[in-house]
Amino acid sequence: GVLDEAVRRGLIATNPAEKVGVAAGRRPSRDLSEDWLRMPEVDALLECEAIDLFDRTVFATAIGLALRLDDLKALEVKDVFLDAEVPGPHVRVFVQKSERHHRVPVPAWLDPWLRHHLASLPARSRYLFPNPDGSRYCKGYEFGWAEQRQRRATGRGAQRAVAMRVTPSALERAGVKRKIRFHDLRGTTATHLALGTWGRTWSLQEVQAMLAHSDQRVTERYVRRAVDSLAEAMKATRGGPGMRKVGALPPPGAQPLAGAQPLPGALPFAGAQPVPGAPPLPGALPPPGAPPKPETMPLAGTLTHPETGTREPTRSASDSPELPLDFSVQMANALFFKAPGPGLEPGTIRLTAERSTN
Repeated sequence: GVLDEAVRRGLIATNPAEKVGVAAGRRPSRDLSEDWLRMPEVDALLECEAIDLFDRTVFATAIGLALRLDDLKALEVKDVFLDAEVPGPHVRVFVQKSERHHRVPVPAWLDPWLRHHLASLPARSRYLFPNPDGSRYCKGYEFGWAEQRQRRATGRGAQRAVAMRVTPSALERAGVKRKIRFHDLRGTTATHLALGTWGRTWSLQEVQAMLAHSDQRVTERYVRRAVDSLAEAMKATRGGPGMRKVGALPPPGAQPLAGAQPLPGALPFAGAQPVPGAPPLPGALPPPGAPPKPETMPLAGTLTHPETGTREPTRSASDSPELPLDFSVQMANALFFKAPGPGLEPGTIRLTAERSTN
């Protein structure tokens, strides 16, 4: 802050507010679906020429290495190993939160950013992102990430006035409307690794190792965001097998849902029951109890028992199914007798139908 900068410049001996903190309170819950940058937003941020190249390199490094702001400002040139063959390009980071060193692999897309930046640094520069005088940036400095407001006095005497100069945030200059903290760049990295948007989907353990989390439950927040994002993507995915027409065919052997209507021109699947109100297929017999159609007549017939040979008339013509005029006068149908007859399977009888000419 301002007081830390005053101490660094020797204007005051100590920071009087160094040990002053904010009273602990209950933090409002944050929407985890909105505190990370999507890929189009990352591209817009890193390609925005309204943002200084130095600052964009800082943002790219924070995203590529998933670094906290203070750890990033403490990076030293001697800890960058872009040409290491084993274990590969990496940066040695001192994690101030846990007070230990952590080796972070450098993604391929970040390599040219770091090489160009290293070539632009003054000779014998200690820090990777130094202050103009070569020192380390003070605590709280965010490389123009947040909106900045500066008061400027103009005029003298009675004409003296104070004007406010506002510098838009980096995201506003890049055209990103949402408000994202600098620390959320770290969560952006973890979420994209879990989603696999950079070419490979990382496991929970791999993301935890990348971020140097001691507790896996902290890493699970980012993986949960990835799962929520995948669920939204699946809701928007309408294609798939059986979706060539409106709706989807049920799997073989499944019973249709109540009120479901068949697809236009689709044949019923194996084991399906007729849908109430559905038109019959061409050549199919009408369902039991259906009203007679035009140009049809009742079937008057007899039932022949396959074992005894006795013939019994049907109880009434209305009990028989309605058949078209060109229907065959003899047919066999599956009913309930158990004893087989000549040429018949068990459980069948022979139905003899004779058309009446009256």
